[in-house]
Amino acid sequence: MAKKKVNKGGRPERIFTEEEVQMMKKFASVGVSMKQIAAAFSCAEETLRTKYGTVLEECRAQAEGLMAGHVFRKALEGSDTLAIFWLKTRGGWRETGILEETTVETGAISDKPLSIEEWNKKYALPEVKDTE
Repeated sequence: MAKKKVNKGGRPERIFTEEEVQMMKKFASVGVSMKQIAAAFSCAEETLRTKYGTVLEECRAQAEGLMAGHVFRKALEGSDTLAIFWLKTRGGWRETGILEETTVETGAISDKPLSIEEWNKKYALPEVKDTE
């Protein structure tokens, strides 16, 4: 004898139309968050993650890949701003406000980083005097 499916209560299952799914993919591909997509379709974020999480993440990843490619091309074409942005976000560059001192002999970084003031004292160029 087959068991009857028991209704456990709660909301009925949300079924999305193909048109709604395509719209969700478009939203994901332009960077709209899962939370925002869920709000737009009046459903729980968990519902989206369960039913379409993989597909929406793929759309988001493809969009990020296209954008990264664009930024990279522009950096190679001479955009200093985008080159610096790329190096900071992808290349590990950072601005710390502390300058590290390397030794000429070994090229090793010293144990104690220099503050900007200390670096300026040690390495500042001599003042040029007017000869007029």
